[in-house]
Amino acid sequence: MDIIYDKHFNGNEWYGIITFLIGFLLVFKLKKRFSLKEALVYFFYCVFIGMMADHSIGVPPLDYYDVNDLSNYEFFDFLTYFMFGAYGYLYVYIYDYFNIKSKYAPVYILFWSIVSTIMELLGDYMGVFHYKNNYKIYYSFPIYLLTLGLLSYLYVLINTNKKPQ
Repeated sequence: MDIIYDKHFNGNEWYGIITFLIGFLLVFKLKKRFSLKEALVYFFYCVFIGMMADHSIGVPPLDYYDVNDLSNYEFFDFLTYFMFGAYGYLYVYIYDYFNIKSKYAPVYILFWSIVSTIMELLGDYMGVFHYKNNYKIYYSFPIYLLTLGLLSYLYVLINTNKKPQ
């Protein structure tokens, strides 16, 4: 199946801009809960995971999807990665705020994995994602489970080893 790339400024760019702005507004409006160093770790973990996915399963030989208007890297791809960072930070912020206990962590991870899959589905509808080589949206769900599970584990590791202030 040939992908028709839309090279106009429209739905996929607006989706990227709006989700980016909402994420960053929330991050900057919320009360500070973490040191700058810790906040940057959570933020850039998700930026890194997004980049790693796009540059591993999103390129040949697997080449399961393209992001935005071109198969080449563009500005809105970069914006998408930073959107992932903001929402990853929000994930940890809420985890910390509600002091999610380890026995409830799987439910929290499952909930956010479902939300992430729905957001990706909306992004697909808006033209952000172009799936190829028989990739299906439901393949992303276990990736979100793993990614958010590891982010939760990172949070626990950091907070287990944190010195009292």
